[in-house]
Amino acid sequence: PMAKVLYPGKEDFTPRKRERIFREIRNNDWDAVILSHEQFGMIPQSPEIQQEILQAELDCVEENLEVLKAQGRDVSRAMM
Repeated sequence: PMAKVLYPGKEDFTPRKRERIFREIRNNDWDAVILSHEQFGMIPQSPEIQQEILQAELDCVEENLEVLKAQGRDVSRAMM
C-alpha cells in the first residue's frame, strides 16, 4: 500500500514532455514504473545496449534453428 509507483499517461510522452518524464523515472526511487510497450520503446538507449539486445535476439534465433536441425526438421532459407 505504501509502494511508490509511477504510471505515466500518453500526455507524459508527448515530444515536449518526454525528456521530463525520463528524468523523473531516472532520478526518483520508484518501486515500480508501469509503461506500455510503446512508451518503453521511446526510452533512449546507447548503441552498446542496442547491440547487446539485438545480439541476444540473434543468439536465441540461432539456438532455436539448431534445435530444429537436431530434431531432424527442415530449416528453410526463409527461416534463417
